[in-house]
Amino acid sequence: MYPKPVSTIDLRDNLAQYLNLVANTKISLVVSKYRTPLVIIKPLTESDLISPPPDSYFGFLSKTDKETGEEFVNRLRRSEKENNYAKNLLR
Repeated sequence: MYPKPVSTIDLRDNLAQYLNLVANTKISLVVSKYRTPLVIIKPLTESDLISPPPDSYFGFLSKTDKETGEEFVNRLRRSEKENNYAKNLLR
């Protein structure tokens, strides 16, 4: 089935109706602004709800995979004054 075109203004004015249409009939919507397609709104599938394993997030902020939380905080600190302020907060 082809997606149903809808303008941003029409979607804004009738959002609940369009969301019910997508949920109940499994039709996708192509939202357009000034006749230029912007996004597709489609019903959720089982595969959309599966999240990546938690291990895939480990170490994503660090330069190495084994950086501790304290090392991360120290890497973000910009001055000795700020380091001293943080140490005083922990006392």
